[in-house]
Amino acid sequence: MNLRDALKYTKENYKTLDTGDTYVLGVAYTPTDDEATFQIIKLSYDYDSFYEDLEDEFDETDEDGGSPHWFAASLEGGHLLSSEGIEDSFGSETIDGLMADMPDFSKDLNYQAYTLKESYLGRTAEYALKAIFPELPSIDDHQNDFNLSAFKAAAIKLLSTLNA
Repeated sequence: MNLRDALKYTKENYKTLDTGDTYVLGVAYTPTDDEATFQIIKLSYDYDSFYEDLEDEFDETDEDGGSPHWFAASLEGGHLLSSEGIEDSFGSETIDGLMADMPDFSKDLNYQAYTLKESYLGRTAEYALKAIFPELPSIDDHQNDFNLSAFKAAAIKLLSTLNA
């Protein structure tokens, strides 16, 4: 899904996304970024259920005239085999407002709903990527040394195909 469609998807499915282990994510390889060569954008939609009426319809405003909903994106990124990384968050009451605040690379990603066995949150880049893409080479292969070059090449190929 493109970014706009993914944000609409989060709004339409916010109840199930909020309670489970499914995340709407876009994953990028950003080799020219000094702070993080792999970046993960998580999209979410927060709606205050206090403002839902009996037919599960959305009220457009709360009692103060404001919006009872919020589109959000959180970013985590880093370099492979580095304990340092970056985090950022963006939010708006509208899709267009959120998209205007997000980094340029995030607007061209292919977003998907991923159901994960393990959370990617707070992990180093290689473990986060492995949690999202279990088909990547093993990280904890104790019989053989971790092959950083092979892992990186497989991750780049996967993301290039995914975001083509």
